[in-house]
Amino acid sequence: MTTQLTVTASADAAGVRRRWAALTALALPTLLVAIDISVMGAALPSIARDLRPSAAELLWITDSYNFLVAGSMLAMGAVGDRIGRRRMILICAALFALASAVGAFAATPLLVILARAVMGVAGSAIMPASMSLIGVLFTDEKARVQAMGAYMTVFLGGMAVAPFVGGLLLASFWWGSVFLIGVPVMAVTIAVVPRLLPETRSERAPRIDLVSTGQSLGAVLGVVYALKTWVSDGAHASVWLALAAGLLLAALFVRRQRRLDNPLLDLGLIRAPRVAEVLAALFLTSLVMGGGSLFFNLYLQDVQGLTPLGAAWWTLPQIVCMIAASNLGPWLNRRLPQRVVVVAMLLVMTLGFVLYAVLPVTWAGRPLAAAGAALT
Repeated sequence: MTTQLTVTASADAAGVRRRWAALTALALPTLLVAIDISVMGAALPSIARDLRPSAAELLWITDSYNFLVAGSMLAMGAVGDRIGRRRMILICAALFALASAVGAFAATPLLVILARAVMGVAGSAIMPASMSLIGVLFTDEKARVQAMGAYMTVFLGGMAVAPFVGGLLLASFWWGSVFLIGVPVMAVTIAVVPRLLPETRSERAPRIDLVSTGQSLGAVLGVVYALKTWVSDGAHASVWLALAAGLLLAALFVRRQRRLDNPLLDLGLIRAPRVAEVLAALFLTSLVMGGGSLFFNLYLQDVQGLTPLGAAWWTLPQIVCMIAASNLGPWLNRRLPQRVVVVAMLLVMTLGFVLYAVLPVTWAGRPLAAAGAALT
């Protein structure tokens, strides 16, 4: 009896170790996806000096990845449900590595933008497939919550350390090195995932609505292209054409979602007051944080004359505050009304942007910029 219990305990311990090893395999490509969301900020000044992109192209180098990660995630998740989540991770890891290699040696801004876009599509598939597999690996609710918390901590940590990763690479190599880190990471992923992760599919996988996906992406990219080109080159014919196309696709997308039994986006949720308020706050936060991150890196490197690694050290207050706030937020939400927490934090962000607005060109601008980034 004792021997049987020992064997059972050993088997359980081995199963736990295997599940956490599988979680590590899932976290590895997710860490890279998170780093690539933010690492371009450190490399942008170097890319600007080498490839001489226009202002609009410079913004697209950063945003093409982010837009495709967000815009493709629902559709790519549905594809993974149908063909298998493990297979989806392997295919997209290979695609991510190939696009990373192309971006590293790109000789034109357009090629960098296209490489980042492909990386975004591949990255958008890895996260939903990984989160689905976590639910399969960890059937106990407490263990699943712990695993998901660890997974999201890796994701947020990747975004936080991205400036240091970029700074360290650019201190010794050329700007293409921030792309090349994707190749070995995804190669390791391809090697270990088949050994550690089971293959799973959804028995009731949703239909892959390519029309809705194309309409939503086309609408966002059309409107964004029009606005960026307008700011950079003025309002000429192509701007109005792109804006009209984007708005038309947005109208067609809304019309289609209202008619589908299983829409890609449930528009009824947006009409709920609480949901609408949260989405508005998230939209404003994402809008200003994206611009703030671009400004912060360009200010420290182009105005203050710091190296990418030197600029990365001034992100430390921001990293510390991000970690503290991510833990403080749930605690505040248990003790205060949600609306109070959101409005108070938006006011704190506003104070950070006030500091941005008064930055001098002298050395004193560095701690002020760090304080502004920490508050935002």
